[in-house]
Amino acid sequence: MLKEDTSDWTRLADKYAVRKYVSDCGYGEMLIPLLGVWDKADDIDFNSLTPPYVLKNNNGSGTNIFIRDSEATDFEKIRAALSSLLKRRFGYDSGEIHYFKIPRKIIAEKMLDAKKQDFESSSLIDYKIWCINGKPEMIVIYYDRGADHHQTKVEIRGTDWSNKNSLFNPTAAFTIGDGRIKAPACLQYMLNAASALSKGFPQVRVDFYVVDNKPYFGELTFSSAAGHVATFSREALVELGAKISKAQSQ
Repeated sequence: MLKEDTSDWTRLADKYAVRKYVSDCGYGEMLIPLLGVWDKADDIDFNSLTPPYVLKNNNGSGTNIFIRDSEATDFEKIRAALSSLLKRRFGYDSGEIHYFKIPRKIIAEKMLDAKKQDFESSSLIDYKIWCINGKPEMIVIYYDRGADHHQTKVEIRGTDWSNKNSLFNPTAAFTIGDGRIKAPACLQYMLNAASALSKGFPQVRVDFYVVDNKPYFGELTFSSAAGHVATFSREALVELGAKISKAQSQ
């Protein structure tokens, strides 16, 4: 975050602009269908959108708004919430300065069906592939996300799906999973995509979802947890750090 050239991070951390990058890398079929993009909340024509869908500000984290039923939704309240998000300088408190220059927008995407996943989860299963200089190194899987991430289940796998849960550090919000997760049939395809999307960067996390056996791109994260990943053990941090240092010296 402090020593690298972060000029491309702004474009690729942008949840809207990154879509072109994914397509240019040959993985456009992995994009979640886009339903609309707006510069202002007042410009959104909610009558043109058919639920279920998700509203996102393109420069934030953890602020998605899920619309499942138009008749039960207070759209004026939604507009006010989105307007507030557009004014927020995400990354200011955490020192993630690459977020500052993102042209702020609101996007709407089709909502993926959590009931059509490889195993039962109360939320979408999030496959987070940590990559170093274009090489996937480990996969961190989040599932059964609770309110405010309360006791989200986490499992860690190697790229060969070997069990790496010993690298996990439990916290108040994250607990070790129960072992029910299995390697998705499209795992190798996701690893190939992660490699292509992360090429040229010392470290980046590439996130995916799998619904109806189809992989979907989530986002690129260059500064996971603002550089303070409490869910990794010290052993994991040292291991990944050593690989970053090796990649930078080559």
